[in-house]
Amino acid sequence: MPVKGVSHITSKEAKDKKVQFVDVRTQGEYRSNHRKPFRNIPLHTLKNRLGELQKDKEVVVICQSGVRSMKAAKILKKHGFKHITNVKGGMSSWV
Repeated sequence: MPVKGVSHITSKEAKDKKVQFVDVRTQGEYRSNHRKPFRNIPLHTLKNRLGELQKDKEVVVICQSGVRSMKAAKILKKHGFKHITNVKGGMSSWV
């Protein structure tokens, strides 16, 4: 379900960005398949780790398919982040 104020990009478009990249999958999923420059902040820990991110800088979120990253986008939006982008299709669409 769309979240107001959250934009969407393809995995190809994400590769060209110079922003904060957050992978909200579990640590095991991240270890088995991840891409630079994404850093792993699992969805269930995101609320407690918001201080690790800069609110004034764009955040690009990814998960496996796009569902958890949209949940992460809602959390970020609720906590005052203004520039949030979700990768459509998640890691499943990464080329």
